[in-house]
Amino acid sequence: IGACYRSYGHDTVAPAVVEAFEEQIDYAITAHVDYKTTLQEFVAPKGTQPVYRLVGEEGPPHARTFTSEVAVDGKVRGRGTGTTIKMSEQAAAREALSALGAGGRAS
Repeated sequence: IGACYRSYGHDTVAPAVVEAFEEQIDYAITAHVDYKTTLQEFVAPKGTQPVYRLVGEEGPPHARTFTSEVAVDGKVRGRGTGTTIKMSEQAAAREALSALGAGGRAS
């Protein structure tokens, strides 16, 4: 690809590259980001791990909303809400990553 790019230029090569890798590009753009794993990987080198806590439930049983918090080093770093506990933890982890300055590191 690099040799073709250098020989023929971006405008000529780009459509073929996009076509060849379309499936992988679509996956990369739309794939689920696991913020909990990303947060755990971010704080692990510092010798700590995130601790999640369910802090609220609202609504009737068929339409429940959950709120979770995540603490790092004993300090709450994120809070999130979702229609499942896992979704609320993902939202909390996303907020914590942002608070810790790792917002762009999600995998």
